[in-house]
Amino acid sequence: MTTGGCLIRVFTILACSLLLYACSAATPLNLLSGFGQQFEVRTISYGEDRRQAVDIYVPDRVDTDTPVVLFFYGGAWDSGDRADYRFVGGALANQGIITAVADYRVYPQVTFPLFVNDAAKAFAAVKRDTGTSGPIFVMGHSAGAQIAALLVLDPRYLEREGYNNCADVAGLIGLAGAYDFLPLPFASLAPIFPEDTRRQSQPVLFAKGKKPPSLLLHGADDKIVESVDTKILADRLRAGGNRVDAIFYENVSHAGILGALSPALTKTASTRSDILAFVAATQQAQYSGCERT
Repeated sequence: MTTGGCLIRVFTILACSLLLYACSAATPLNLLSGFGQQFEVRTISYGEDRRQAVDIYVPDRVDTDTPVVLFFYGGAWDSGDRADYRFVGGALANQGIITAVADYRVYPQVTFPLFVNDAAKAFAAVKRDTGTSGPIFVMGHSAGAQIAALLVLDPRYLEREGYNNCADVAGLIGLAGAYDFLPLPFASLAPIFPEDTRRQSQPVLFAKGKKPPSLLLHGADDKIVESVDTKILADRLRAGGNRVDAIFYENVSHAGILGALSPALTKTASTRSDILAFVAATQQAQYSGCERT
């Protein structure tokens, strides 16, 4: 391996390790997110709690056709901060996408399904704030992908906020998502997912019927959430006649799939280009939210 290749590998390991273990807003990924900046950032609140807030990254050029992506980070449903994911907002905003990075309340402050309720309120706030006339793509990583998937696949959450998952969601973008995790793999998850609502927390149980198109991405080297979760959800959505693109990246880890959005790490996985292609294709085809294949 060349010296340059070694340096890239060392930086990748460092950055992805920081991402996985509660990185701060000053991580290398966030520091690099400002290179070539072509966006502004504003913050909106969707509730009274300090965690009920969203940072919206707005490209310099915006029109009525500008796509919107609402992103939910992971953190095992008990940690995370939107400031740590500036690199996600910047990576997509620099490509012409209005990107909203949302905080939500976590355990022990709340348990399931209250963090998904927060996600629905964040969706409504972003819809109002951006003034978009078109649907919004909902994206998440890890635990955030579970939240995003429930928001898109279980219509009850958006209905409570006056929206419809078919009419108002352009598509689901899931990165290394936890979609099928019963029985619970860790005892620490039991208080987060109370037994009386636990089954309702599984996105795979809501894959039947008409759903928006989905892009499901997973690293084959993921040791945190097994890639079989993505395969099962993709298979169930396809069985219902829904549009699904599922991509599995060789030699990509749980954190690496998201870290690849950073300009410094795009060569480690095609996460960003695959997301951009999915958004563009979905818009170009003018899918109604739940059009079948």
